[in-house]
Amino acid sequence: MTYALWTVAVALGIVFVALLLTSLVLVRLNDTLLDPRYYPDQFERHGLYQFVMVDVLTSALDEAREVEPEFLDAGFRQNPLVTSGLSTRQIAEAVHRALSPRDLERLAAPAVLQIAEYATGQRDRVVLKVDAAGPVGGTAYEIHKLMQDSDAYAPLIEYELEPRVREATGEALGASDNVSGWMLYLFGTAEDAEDRMVRVAMRALTAEWLAFQIEQALDEFTAYLVGESDSFEVRVQLTDAQVATAVEETKAILREADAYDLVFPGVVEPVLEDVLGPEIKLPYGVSVARDEVIDALAQGAPPSWVQLQAERLIDYIGPYVAGRSDGFSTEITLTRNKEEASKSLTGVAVARLRETLMGLPVCETRAEATAARRRLGRMLPDCIPPEVSDSEIIEQAEAAIVNSVQTLVFAPVPDTITFTESHLRSTLERSGGPETLEHLDRLRAILNKGWSYSEDDLRADLSERGDALQALDGVRSFLGDGYSHTYGARSVGGSISHLERALDRGREQSEFVRRYQWIAYVAAPFLLAAVGFLGGAGWRGRIVWMSSTLLISAILIFLLSWPMQDVLADTVIKQSGVEVSDRPDGIFQGTSRLLSGMWVEVIEAFSDEFAGGIRQYSLALAGIAAAVLLTGVFWHRMIALVERLQRRPNLSLGGGVR
Repeated sequence: MTYALWTVAVALGIVFVALLLTSLVLVRLNDTLLDPRYYPDQFERHGLYQFVMVDVLTSALDEAREVEPEFLDAGFRQNPLVTSGLSTRQIAEAVHRALSPRDLERLAAPAVLQIAEYATGQRDRVVLKVDAAGPVGGTAYEIHKLMQDSDAYAPLIEYELEPRVREATGEALGASDNVSGWMLYLFGTAEDAEDRMVRVAMRALTAEWLAFQIEQALDEFTAYLVGESDSFEVRVQLTDAQVATAVEETKAILREADAYDLVFPGVVEPVLEDVLGPEIKLPYGVSVARDEVIDALAQGAPPSWVQLQAERLIDYIGPYVAGRSDGFSTEITLTRNKEEASKSLTGVAVARLRETLMGLPVCETRAEATAARRRLGRMLPDCIPPEVSDSEIIEQAEAAIVNSVQTLVFAPVPDTITFTESHLRSTLERSGGPETLEHLDRLRAILNKGWSYSEDDLRADLSERGDALQALDGVRSFLGDGYSHTYGARSVGGSISHLERALDRGREQSEFVRRYQWIAYVAAPFLLAAVGFLGGAGWRGRIVWMSSTLLISAILIFLLSWPMQDVLADTVIKQSGVEVSDRPDGIFQGTSRLLSGMWVEVIEAFSDEFAGGIRQYSLALAGIAAAVLLTGVFWHRMIALVERLQRRPNLSLGGGVR
């Protein structure tokens, strides 16, 4: 019977080891993970705020410099960090001026504590409100100021803005080889047309202007991002001085063109196309082409007159193209040009008549000669009468040709041509199509009213990039309205986010531990008492059994704490999904390894602290158990020693016996 009781007592002692270990683990959980203050203390202890703002920021900036522009998915031609010419240290210091590690701790520590209180069941609602307007706006301002002071906007203009202007200009250039003068000099296909248009834009777009535009854009977007505004509009607009510069540059470009090409193909030719056909027939079978009429007008114009007309056109068209005026109207007088051109064109017609006469045969019969003489008054015959010379025929026909040149060719041509923006647009549309007018109007609108980009444009762009729009709304909602979550509450439709699901799961686990931990605390002493009562025959034997069981259990737990520490660390690391990888592929691998290394360091420190606490508790229990065990084993000797001490005669102060 005694051996059976001892067997049961030993079995219960083995169970007691597990129960005691559970109790000690629960005690440590209450001291660490179930204590809300533990989390902000650990953040401070491991210097996580300093780590994020210094180590992680520096590593991320260094790696960001190595990222190819296409991976940024923002339309950059080159990596902006490299283009800016700013060092990692300069950027990091600018960020720290706006948000130091201490500032980050001041903002984040209350949120960490509140989340911990919710997760450990000490509050039923999480309400997070971060004053992010100052740090976000301050960071943007510091980086902008740094770029301005470092003249970092100049390379951005060279490597980012100018290629975009060149690309837009290239789209505006016509693809047709058959273009008019204005199409050529405004949106033409000449080899230098693209350079000309880019030159207009880049003369106006300076680094100082770009810095101001970015500052305005940052102010608008920051207010939108942090929820201070529900909309934003970034308007990139040229100043009056810049537009004036663009106008002068446009004039300079037009002046580089041949003045004759500007006046005649650009203005006169479109009018002649409306009033003259491709070919004008004159008497005696002679005809002149419309192009010959234009050449005659051009040849009859003095260079000084042509240059004057070109200057007048430039003065009107330049401001219109640059958006400084809504329309224009100018006149070109062709009276003298028509007189000179009439003489020139008559000479051309007479020369052609002479060539024709040289090819006609002499009439062979009297009847042919008679018929030919009758026709010579109004047209050329099929043959020339023998007695009539070519000079007589030319003299007779010249008067008719001169009169026809005046009436058929130059009478329809107006003495004064009025050229307006309507004529310019009509010419451009005929030569380049409707898209040419769209390009012109877009250019005029940008130069006059600027280019705008609003929240609608941003949302439309982000809607094409997966969950980017949802992420933007989430950031704005958190920065503007904060975050709140009540235990058991669900969003519209009963949905719950991953964060809320994790918080609720942690809360449920902590509440389960708190609700049922008393079982281990009550069961462990009860089980230890059962071991004593089953194993010992008297009170002294029971004490020996209980103390020895407690001592052995504490020593076993002390020895098992080291492998438990390793298992705990490995389990937490694996469940968190953190992998410290040395693979070189991908971007920000170094920063990822840095974060993973810190996480592993924190987990190892936690497991060491957790297991170290269990070792301390087990040593304390082992010491108490050893003291009780020794007391139980040597109880009789201790009683005998006390009795002997009590029977010993008391010595007087003087050293004698009373």
